[in-house]
Amino acid sequence: FLSLENIILLIDDGSTDNSGRICDMYNRKDSRIYTYHQPNMGQSVARNKALMKAQGKYIVFIDADDYVANTLLEKTIPKMEKDDIDILIFQHNEITINGIVPFINECEKKNIDINNLTIKEIRKLILMDEISNLMWNKIYKKSIWENLQFPVGYYYEDLYICPELFLHAENVKHISKALYYNNRINPQSTTSSINDENSFNRYSKFRAYRQHEEIAKQLHVTDAEKWAKEKSIHEAIKIMYKNFYSAKKITREEFDDVISYLYKNKGYSLDLGLKDRILRWSALNCINILQVYGYIGHQIKNR
Repeated sequence: FLSLENIILLIDDGSTDNSGRICDMYNRKDSRIYTYHQPNMGQSVARNKALMKAQGKYIVFIDADDYVANTLLEKTIPKMEKDDIDILIFQHNEITINGIVPFINECEKKNIDINNLTIKEIRKLILMDEISNLMWNKIYKKSIWENLQFPVGYYYEDLYICPELFLHAENVKHISKALYYNNRINPQSTTSSINDENSFNRYSKFRAYRQHEEIAKQLHVTDAEKWAKEKSIHEAIKIMYKNFYSAKKITREEFDDVISYLYKNKGYSLDLGLKDRILRWSALNCINILQVYGYIGHQIKNR
């Protein structure tokens, strides 16, 4: 099935091991493989560079610590061509300490068939993360990426860009084949429990949820707007108490952004437990309480 039109772009984002040399080795062996080297600037910059260099009709993303089924293109591109699909979603497996296990998404849990939904319904599910906001479990028509780039300097870039990307798509379908293998045992991944303790990581997630909120508001999808606002408020509270002892803190400007958002939504009714109600009040009225709470949490994590 593979032809000279199927191009692989390898972006060496300032690797410090043998990755760059391995990329060059493949480059020399196969004229369809292109390697680009750059100083370490993060995943968003690497993906943006690949989008800029890509010349094909379709785009698939593969993270460095993951791999794909040999039949990924064989199973997806003919369907993309036949049905003129903008985004085709496929299943994926997770590589865990207990072996390879299938990932069950929210739509499957709720018996929702994406193929029977309108694009408006699909956008709502994306906005509420019931269709997973992941880059690598989909194949895209290159044209829908026009004028779109990943946000540079922050994590959770998939969660941030997916709602806007789906605004550019009109025909979205799903196939129930697991064609991607996602490594869940990498302790350095963005979403690992270690990195998730950083206030900067939480702020990145906060920005992404706010993007969901803004697009939901733009589309007048009330349920999705409410969902995203509640997620944003929860993340804002976590940022406030984690930042005191975070390995990677947020800037003063980012801190002010979080405070401003909490003040703007201080009258918003949330279904919070007693602890979260106290933390929310403390964020706006007595930050020393948050510092104590953050200290206790930090000590427990580092026992």
